[in-house]
Amino acid sequence: MDFLSVLDQFRYITGALVSVFLFGIHAAPKRSHFALRVAGSYVVCLGAALLFLPIQTYLAEHGMTWYTTAPYWGIMSFVPALVLMFCFEMNLCSALFHGLLGAALESVVTTILRYHVVMNLYPDLPERHTALYILIALAIYVPLYFIGYRLAAVRMQRDDSGLYQKKGRTTLIFFLIYLFHTVITSAAKVVCEFIVLPLQTEDIYANIFFIVRHFCVLVMLLISLSMMIILYYVYEAVVLQNERKMFNQLLQEKEAQYEFSRENIEMINRKCHDLKHQLRALEFAGEDERSQMLKETKKAVDFYDAVVKTGNEALDTLLTEKSVYCVNRNIRLSCMVNTNQLDSFRVVDLYTMLGNAIDNAIESVDRISDAEKKTISLSIKDQGKMLYVSVENYYEGEIVIRGGYPVTHKKDKENHGFGVKSIQLIARRYGGDIRVSTAHHIFLLQIILPTASGNQASRIRRIS
Repeated sequence: MDFLSVLDQFRYITGALVSVFLFGIHAAPKRSHFALRVAGSYVVCLGAALLFLPIQTYLAEHGMTWYTTAPYWGIMSFVPALVLMFCFEMNLCSALFHGLLGAALESVVTTILRYHVVMNLYPDLPERHTALYILIALAIYVPLYFIGYRLAAVRMQRDDSGLYQKKGRTTLIFFLIYLFHTVITSAAKVVCEFIVLPLQTEDIYANIFFIVRHFCVLVMLLISLSMMIILYYVYEAVVLQNERKMFNQLLQEKEAQYEFSRENIEMINRKCHDLKHQLRALEFAGEDERSQMLKETKKAVDFYDAVVKTGNEALDTLLTEKSVYCVNRNIRLSCMVNTNQLDSFRVVDLYTMLGNAIDNAIESVDRISDAEKKTISLSIKDQGKMLYVSVENYYEGEIVIRGGYPVTHKKDKENHGFGVKSIQLIARRYGGDIRVSTAHHIFLLQIILPTASGNQASRIRRIS
């Protein structure tokens, strides 16, 4: 077991695990004792790789090297996916997907370093100039991993465990794709290691060797790059399908909310119509009757005060609807709108973002027993060229944040829990994003959106 063999195993194991972690670090929540799990996984994988070296040496003496090397590469290629499941809250389907992405990226780097730079260009580089070999390896690994992370991994920074509708079938498909990639790349490596390399000493095979070695390198590169591209578009297609399902559900909810809003507007009209008769009746009513009529009149005024005028029709409709609902539920909804940039957003997007944010807040405070904490605060304001929307409310119990999203309390998790996700999807479509915090039993949702201009506005409407 020589130093270069150990170095090569260290390079492979480290590169494989770093690669899958690039794709998995933002795709799922970390498990408890995450650092310990990562360190333990690395030690076990590296130990297994080093343990294989003397076995390989022994079998090589009996002419059976490739019989063990090919299965070893095949097994080790699946290990990073299992490490993802061990370190992150991923199901098997998601772990295979991200593990395959990581394996494809590592295969690209290994192909360039080991099978092109070393085998094709400088065969004696590791033995004669080990330090230079290590520097070249770093010069290849670091930028290519960075490019892979920026072009693919950052675009898939979400928990995708719930995206796949038929997890069993999708898991099988991902496994077969994983197996296909492993078999093809392992076969190409076997050809390079145990067929092409021996031909280097035979002058009569020089031309064949030249063609075969470059063909193998090209095959490994094309297979791995194609795999990454295909998987990226598979992911985009799955996300698009999930978004379509989400917005279809939201559309159905908005239709139901329209009926609710229409009924409440009719109720406001009736209250206002009855108000003038009640005021006239106060002149002739007794003390007890007058007290009761004053309460009813105050309630009618509260309903009338729930009508909001901000200058934006979509926002007026939404806030009026939510204010009326909050009055019925004894919830205080206070709003401050200080912007004139809302017209730059599509009505359905604005209505969906703010509607989901307020609905989540209402659902949360509705479960609170302390009447003083049944409050929701909405703020919309300009700051520079950004629009800041914040929705703040108290909550009881515990809110679990998973993958950057609060986990829904509803039992039907397949068809609920889309609210905050849909807000983020819309915000990102406009080049913005969201932030969620749960400090001191106060849930704060912030939506940051770029605006058409940075002009400050002065449309302010307070509701309490």
